[in-house]
Amino acid sequence: MTGEPCTCQPGRQRDNCNECEGTGMKLDFAEIRRRTPALLPLQAGRTVSTAPIRKFTLGQIYMTRAAEAAILGAGLDVRAFGAILLRHQSGDFGELDAGDIKTQNESLEAAVSNPDYAERMMSVYTLAGVKLWVITEWDRSVTTILLPEDY
Repeated sequence: MTGEPCTCQPGRQRDNCNECEGTGMKLDFAEIRRRTPALLPLQAGRTVSTAPIRKFTLGQIYMTRAAEAAILGAGLDVRAFGAILLRHQSGDFGELDAGDIKTQNESLEAAVSNPDYAERMMSVYTLAGVKLWVITEWDRSVTTILLPEDY
């Protein structure tokens, strides 16, 4: 028991919060997308969409306490989480090597015709000196943001 107040449910302690399960933050991906500008102005009032193509669903989004502490300690806020989740979901797997990226893209293509071929998706990003892993389970039910040492 930490006894710390929960940031997602004012008035609750983190350990007793069923919304974020003690992480202190349950990300509302729909809200992040709503707040992220999807259009970039061009000349003469024309616009082009900058919204990424989402290649798979994320399910429930969780973050380990260590990842949250490291990111907040580096001075980043919730927009950083939204940005890496959008990159992950759109197939920008960050710092993975070329072979792993190829394998993940092949899995995504195979899963379109047969969901039984779906595999776990993983991305690696470094933000403000903090290395983060983002892992989406094969059934797309859960995505977790964690530090490598949390695994």
